[in-house]
Amino acid sequence: MPKYPNDQTYFYISGKRYITNKGYDLFLGKIRVQSSTPTWIKSYGSASNEDVGRMIIDSNALYIYMIGTTLNNALLGSDIFYAKFDSNGGIVKFMQQGCASNDFGQQIILDRYNTTLFSVSSSQCFKFDNSNPNGNIELAFQQHDLDLNVQWSKYMGTSRNDQVVKMIGNPEFNEIMLLVKTYNDTQICQAVLVYLDYYGETLWAKYIGGDRVSDYFNDGIFSPDGRYFYVIASLQQAKFRTANSILDSPFAAIIKIKISDKTILDTQYYDPSIDTKGFLITSDVRNNFVIAGAKLKLNSYYQGYIVKFQSTLQDWGCFKQRLDFTNFFDDLYETWKNTFHPNKFESYDTIFSQYQVEDEISQYSLNSMANSWNSYSNSECSVSYFVAPQESQYYYYFQIGSIARINYQKRFYYCKSVNTPTTITLVAMEYTRDSLPAGLQQDSISQQIKGTPTAQGTFDIIFESQIFDSSSSQTYYLSYIVTVKILPKSGPIELKSFFMSPDEFRILYPYEYTFQITDFFSFPYSEFYSITTKVRTANGFNVAITNLPSWLKFDDKNLTFYGTPQKSDYPTAIQFPIELQIFLLVTDIYNQQTQSSLASLSITNFQPYLNNEIIFPEQICLQQSKTFFYKFPLNTFIDDDKHALIYTLRVIQYWAIPVI
Repeated sequence: MPKYPNDQTYFYISGKRYITNKGYDLFLGKIRVQSSTPTWIKSYGSASNEDVGRMIIDSNALYIYMIGTTLNNALLGSDIFYAKFDSNGGIVKFMQQGCASNDFGQQIILDRYNTTLFSVSSSQCFKFDNSNPNGNIELAFQQHDLDLNVQWSKYMGTSRNDQVVKMIGNPEFNEIMLLVKTYNDTQICQAVLVYLDYYGETLWAKYIGGDRVSDYFNDGIFSPDGRYFYVIASLQQAKFRTANSILDSPFAAIIKIKISDKTILDTQYYDPSIDTKGFLITSDVRNNFVIAGAKLKLNSYYQGYIVKFQSTLQDWGCFKQRLDFTNFFDDLYETWKNTFHPNKFESYDTIFSQYQVEDEISQYSLNSMANSWNSYSNSECSVSYFVAPQESQYYYYFQIGSIARINYQKRFYYCKSVNTPTTITLVAMEYTRDSLPAGLQQDSISQQIKGTPTAQGTFDIIFESQIFDSSSSQTYYLSYIVTVKILPKSGPIELKSFFMSPDEFRILYPYEYTFQITDFFSFPYSEFYSITTKVRTANGFNVAITNLPSWLKFDDKNLTFYGTPQKSDYPTAIQFPIELQIFLLVTDIYNQQTQSSLASLSITNFQPYLNNEIIFPEQICLQQSKTFFYKFPLNTFIDDDKHALIYTLRVIQYWAIPVI
């Protein structure tokens, strides 16, 4: 969750605002948490039907990132827009992407280190050019730097008007879940979970429902250990229903997926005889799940509902019947900790390798030239093939010296009449090119192209397959073009976010932290590097980058931070903890490329300390029934946090003089 400075207890809202007789603008607002009073609300756009797809805030609450849709400059369709705002709503950067067609910006997230952005958009323009205007919608998965510049793109989809509903990041692994909706040949909506890594490589996909009626995913959340995923859906799928359920009404369902093997561990739903929709799922810092949706009432309007499930596995809500989801969390109970902060991001890709309409389209894997199979179909339909490398990705990006892999796609779809049994055999599968990029070779058995690129450039590889149909004695030739771009050598690569353990320490306490640079950065092409450290401080909306404070030293030979903060270093501090945000700048001297990482170091002073000594007389002689009185100064004890002090008097030892 966003970590706000101590004096910034607010949140942001965004949406679209109707401009009379013109269209919509987008707006951004800053709201105080305690009073719900708007600090400011600002509008952007030119009444060009701007619409917000997703808004996120970086972990330091310094910048706001947004993706959405705006009217094309030529007034011929919609464009994707990306926007970066400062914390006061000022536009830092705005950029558009698309062509004279319908392009939609849908989802944007930060990675779990807050060092890069991922976005998903849908477009009718293949690769954002004019080669396929007004065709079916395809998807673009892109990586951006923190200034929104596109680092790479991977285009994918089934040409079935694919759209991403949500993109959710795994809180523990460099992986992303996409909630996708696509359509089959009869325009029935199918719900798909697509799981991929930070390089855009698809790990798996899972189709749920959509065989006879439309089914939808609406929201999802990872378990805090990243091993399970819970998705909220609106299902009409008959096989999930009870015998007496009404087939025309969708019902809210929560489905538990095991990430490692994409198996469905459990499905729970609420009253499938009533039109019940599930829209949102989230959790708070105390590990309570909250599920929100809407139910159709008898007078034909929807009424919203919220159900909260406590970490003790007892539910609370406004359902008439008890909705029992407790089995979902039995095996996760021990993994939930009070310190967990949910990472409410989102995820995506489209490896539709699980795609299958029951009894209508058969799927086949071309693993070797010896395989054959029979198609089974209950109706006539035209012959159609789908062949694409690496789960429908068009682009591959590699770096000189890196390990490259290109897998030839192993599937196609074949649809024939059931009355015409057919044997399909793979005759040949190869790439056609005079030579592969330098350093790459093709394995004759696996058909995988792999190796270590040694030359920069952009290469087109044409893959061809020959498929023989025994019923018609015809050979079908399938071809596909893959673009491979070899980038120059890169500088240091951040392995994980830099930290400075312990996370916090007290004034007047010594601090020392030694680290190994290779724990946080890798240097693929050289081991020569230099390190610079800077401190970032925020004063209102202004950010200053300065050198380390005088008390904190850095030994760039031993890679050690050390020092002892004094009270005099922070004499005017009103509220603790004081947070230092330290940049670690690493430069690869080999090619002068720099990578940075950010660490937070909190300085606290939670305990009071003795400011002036209490000095009693060496000996005090009292007679019984006499009053003892001693007053020490008010500033004898001080607490820099300005908390009230409670004084307790304890007698440590006393004794009587023996009688002689």
